[in-house]
Amino acid sequence: MTVCTPVVVNILPATTIAALQNQNKDLGYSHATELEIKNDTNQAIQIKVSHVDSHDWDGLSRPDFQFQNVTIEAGASKKALQNIKARRSTAVSTMTVCQDGKEQFVIRINQWDAMADEVETKDVDLDNNYILHVTGGKRILTISIAIKQHS
Repeated sequence: MTVCTPVVVNILPATTIAALQNQNKDLGYSHATELEIKNDTNQAIQIKVSHVDSHDWDGLSRPDFQFQNVTIEAGASKKALQNIKARRSTAVSTMTVCQDGKEQFVIRINQWDAMADEVETKDVDLDNNYILHVTGGKRILTISIAIKQHS
């Protein structure tokens, strides 16, 4: 089995995340955000979650509980509540995406990208046949997984 190196897919620079944390730290113990994974490929994908720090999350609304071993059918998505702690500097997780029982890629995301006041987007062209379209802001982080279109 090939082991993939995680690709960091943060939308916001660390300085912007630090400013968001400072701006929101007095608005309660945690922030309710959502994470959505969209499968824009032609086959089902499986998600495995690792490297989650329990201190970053409030309760059971976290990626390793909401997305661990989840299968997302082609053309479908899964969205779940993710409660991030207000006074933590990150809320990161590593997701391994498999298709046909084979590891395709590994990404490292920071749920704080959902806290941007305005929606930000970023395309991530992976070294294999996949491309990610990442959108974050207004309390939702969306990762769309697609197959590259070859011309």
